[in-house]
Amino acid sequence: MKHHGTIFMMAAAGLVWAQPRPAFEIASIKPNNTDSRRSVQFSPETLTMLNLPLANILFQAYELAPEQYSLGEFEPLFRQRYDIVAKSAGPVPQAQMRLMLQSLLADRFQLVSHRESRMEQAYALVVDKGGHKLNPPAAPNAEADFDKRVGNDSTRQSITFRNAGMPLVASIVRETADMSKVRAGAPPIIVDMTGLRGGFDFTLEWTREETPSGENEPPDRLPAIAGALHKVGLALRSQKVSIDTLVVDHIAKTPTEN
Repeated sequence: MKHHGTIFMMAAAGLVWAQPRPAFEIASIKPNNTDSRRSVQFSPETLTMLNLPLANILFQAYELAPEQYSLGEFEPLFRQRYDIVAKSAGPVPQAQMRLMLQSLLADRFQLVSHRESRMEQAYALVVDKGGHKLNPPAAPNAEADFDKRVGNDSTRQSITFRNAGMPLVASIVRETADMSKVRAGAPPIIVDMTGLRGGFDFTLEWTREETPSGENEPPDRLPAIAGALHKVGLALRSQKVSIDTLVVDHIAKTPTEN
């Protein structure tokens, strides 16, 4: 939400300047070993994270699904919780602030990582045969947002998206999918393959299904939310997809001083 200095690369057309990632103007990082509530708050100029495990901080920076991270031997270090308060020089979009958080992890935690791709059986979020029924955003310059009203206390479930891009929709649908309706023991992987760009306003509405009790229930049954997607012209399709994975090569035991 960095590479330091200026990197020079010789190219056929001449000298190419690599753009450094944006960075926070100031940032405070402190370990937190209390039982206080965890929270994350983005404002135009400040990012505040309280009592957050380093793994969750990494998720906030790169916005990948949990199965898209490979922490390897460094996994124990990512359990440590921190308080982070970071300020930019002026108002910035949330997407740029996440890039700043990536820079902060590289600067203060000496995070080194690389990307890999692997083929996995997953659900592809696609546009249904009849085309999508999504509305253009009422506020196209506003930050992407959603209001999730789901839980066990009501049979009616809904998620309202505002200026939301399809990667965000895929991520929230994944979080919301009832795991009991998908193959036992394996959380669903949902990847945006709609090809749609930009943000949209729409609401997903569905009724929570009863938990299957029969032993012959199909193991690959889609979650109840699939019906809600169909109403707005989207669908979940089971197929092999290429999963982008962030592999951690190095992370420091403790961050550098504030």
